Amino acid sequence: MKDRSAAWVAWTLWGAVACLLAMAGVFAALNASLTEPLSYILFSVDFLAVAFIGALVAARQPANPIGWLLLGIMVVMSVVFAGDGYAVYGLYTRPGSLPGSLWAAWASGWLWVIVIGSFLTFVPLLFPTGRLPSPRWRLLGWLTGAFLASAACVLALRPQIDLEARVGAVRNPIGIDPMADLARWVDGPGAALSSVFSLAALISLVVRFRQGSGEERQQIKWFGLAIGLMVAYFQTVTLLELTGLPNVGSSVPGVIAAFLAILSIPVAIAIAILKHRLYDIDLIINRTLVYGALTVLLALVYVAGVLGIGGVARALTASGSNSVAVAASTLIVAAVFRPARARIQGFIDRRFYRRKYDASKTLETFSTKLRDEVDLDALTAELVAVTSDVMRPRHVSLWLRQG
Repeated sequence: MKDRSAAWVAWTLWGAVACLLAMAGVFAALNASLTEPLSYILFSVDFLAVAFIGALVAARQPANPIGWLLLGIMVVMSVVFAGDGYAVYGLYTRPGSLPGSLWAAWASGWLWVIVIGSFLTFVPLLFPTGRLPSPRWRLLGWLTGAFLASAACVLALRPQIDLEARVGAVRNPIGIDPMADLARWVDGPGAALSSVFSLAALISLVVRFRQGSGEERQQIKWFGLAIGLMVAYFQTVTLLELTGLPNVGSSVPGVIAAFLAILSIPVAIAIAILKHRLYDIDLIINRTLVYGALTVLLALVYVAGVLGIGGVARALTASGSNSVAVAASTLIVAAVFRPARARIQGFIDRRFYRRKYDASKTLETFSTKLRDEVDLDALTAELVAVTSDVMRPRHVSLWLRQG
């Protein structure tokens, strides 16, 4: 696939994720009496962040499957979220109001197992190169794929479908009664087997770390920490539910813990990109952070200005018009745009581009000395020192032509 086509496909898929998650948010609000809107909001932020990182990687490095894997997982997960909300609304909030509600419940009832299994196994198995650490790890990939396919088939054919809502279960339109026992096996010993596959994928990261060198090791450190938190969360929830504590993951502390665990994945990948130039998209991440933070800051300044100046204006003039407050806030935002952008850019550069930032400062200092220095020997020594500090070559020599 050509780079331009890959970028178009990647960002189109990201837009689809955003639309589906927005749809899920609307249904979460409509089903507020039967669902937990907090979990929809927090998980939507997670999924959108993971999909954004996947789209960036896929657009810039289309040959690397990591970006497409992250993006594909989030597309399916957003379908699960939107389908679940659609089903709850069409079956319980306003029964019969939406066509295909039962089939939406059916799809969301088994797709999730593929999403979670792939996220916890295939992503760490392929990170960061998109290739296995060695051919010997193919067996783990095939076993994981076979298990996820089997589990998905069992859940798709079980008699009852569980929804992420306080409504119990619904009848599966293509359910088979004998599949009930197999479904209980998937939820019990099958979950433990899935945990074994996830732990094996973590071991592959350790193997890759031992075999790698330089920046790849640093990338794996960040990602390994994040995926370890993710696996630890799901392992803990699985063990607690197996020991007789149901609904641990759906409680408020469990939802917040899951949100932080999932969010650590895109954060770790972004740090690896920024600090260690992973996938050659650090400049895009840099600009995204700068202008994203700048947008939030300016929005807060604008809102605070409209509310504050508007309140003062109403108190002084007894008028309900906000035109003065809007105009003044717009001028304030225009005035602080350049200095705010410079400060945010400086903070990002100091934190994630320290070598580049130090080099820039060194050149600024040298240019100041250059204006005042008249001694040729001192200037030569200073130039050699600056070149060594900025470029870090093995050897520096300066030849001056006299004529």
